[in-house]
Amino acid sequence: MDRIELLTLITDVPDRASDALEELKRLQRAGWIDVTCYALLAKDAQGAIRIQEASDSGQSITLAATAEAATVPAGWPCWLGQAYDAAPLSVGGNTGAVKDNLQSGYTALMVVLEERYLERVREEFETRGRTVRKHLRRGERVAALRAAVEHTRTNVNWLVQFLQTESAKASRVRGREKEELEATVAAGWAELGAERESLHDRLKALVAELDAELRETRAALDRSDGDRAELEARIGALESAIAVGTRDLVLFVLDHIESLTSHACELETKAAGSGAEAAKAIAEQLHELEVRMRRYRGEVTATLGSSAAWARRSLDRLRTEATAANSELRQPLEELMKNLDQRHAVVKADLRQLERESTRAWHERAAGLRKSWCALFEFFDGAKHQHQ
Repeated sequence: MDRIELLTLITDVPDRASDALEELKRLQRAGWIDVTCYALLAKDAQGAIRIQEASDSGQSITLAATAEAATVPAGWPCWLGQAYDAAPLSVGGNTGAVKDNLQSGYTALMVVLEERYLERVREEFETRGRTVRKHLRRGERVAALRAAVEHTRTNVNWLVQFLQTESAKASRVRGREKEELEATVAAGWAELGAERESLHDRLKALVAELDAELRETRAALDRSDGDRAELEARIGALESAIAVGTRDLVLFVLDHIESLTSHACELETKAAGSGAEAAKAIAEQLHELEVRMRRYRGEVTATLGSSAAWARRSLDRLRTEATAANSELRQPLEELMKNLDQRHAVVKADLRQLERESTRAWHERAAGLRKSWCALFEFFDGAKHQHQ
């Protein structure tokens, strides 16, 4: 995922902003762009700001806009509050925050998206009003990515439930109604795949942002560039946040593979009772599913190696710092490192077993892999808190 930036449309004609949002949604559904998150704001004659629509929580909340506001307004999505209140933008050569350029009666459409989509969205905005752009700071990028992760996760969960309901309906009917429901389910699977791809990319981008900040903070600590206690506390917080993000990424990948496996098994069963033409179409769908599962199997392997190495480095740092202050902690921390390696070995063994099994065996074996992986992260988290 490329660097994400903020692009804002400001207009005194409300319909232009809402029409622009609808067009962006259409482009996103068709796969031409990918909007990380968005918010449509309006400022009334009394100076109150209303969130007319947003991609995450905080919709339809009315708050007074004050020039003195320096924190995220209560009830606003975190990314939106930061971007609205503190984002330096350039409008006609003048620099200021969105709040300073949003006059009474004006509407603003704030969109966070990857840099590669900026030109296309800018073209859409230029015909509708003033367009301003801002490079987001890391804290703003992290807030936007967290919001996008939660929004996309909600979409994924809704689609999973929808597909379960529609599949159950299709199994109880016949004829044309069954064909229509199966077409709906097929389209739903395609939409679910796209949402899961998006969630996967955003989880990875979030972990990458946190990891980059962790490296910078460690470098600052090595240079003694700042308050040591504050830097060490920040490192601990970032390590915990990365652990949570990595765990979420791992569990998402495992859940996604399991879902793809279930779908493949359903298609195989359906193909067995179908005619030659239908069986050929199903075989093409199965091939596509296999290609996607290969990608995510590789993701599991890569994440296992990187997360285990990262956990060892984090605990090794803790051991070095703790034993420098208290030599009696050396032996307990050595035991923690040993236990961490043992738990990592269990995860590797579970994964190796899955590597030798067929697709259908995933349901029997995946639960054990998920359990051992969760145990690895829980142990790491407990070890950090025990000796911090």
